[in-house]
Amino acid sequence: MLPELLHGKETRVWAKRIAGGADVIPQCASQAQDCTHRRYRYKDRIDEVELAKNRTKSKVRSNLEHVFGVTKLKFGFVKVR
Repeated sequence: MLPELLHGKETRVWAKRIAGGADVIPQCASQAQDCTHRRYRYKDRIDEVELAKNRTKSKVRSNLEHVFGVTKLKFGFVKVR
């Protein structure tokens, strides 16, 4: 689904963790900065640096998602994805 969403002129790609997304983004949008979440926990080990990066990415993404949520609620598109 991701290749269908990218047109190639993106500067950044923001998303939650995408399976295989790390391979697809450079192919479809070579100039785009990959701002998707990375795995921070593996075999009872927590990477604090990656956790902090994911937290920063979540803050930015949630601000944008909040605007779309309010707009959908205002116009009655609550059940629309």
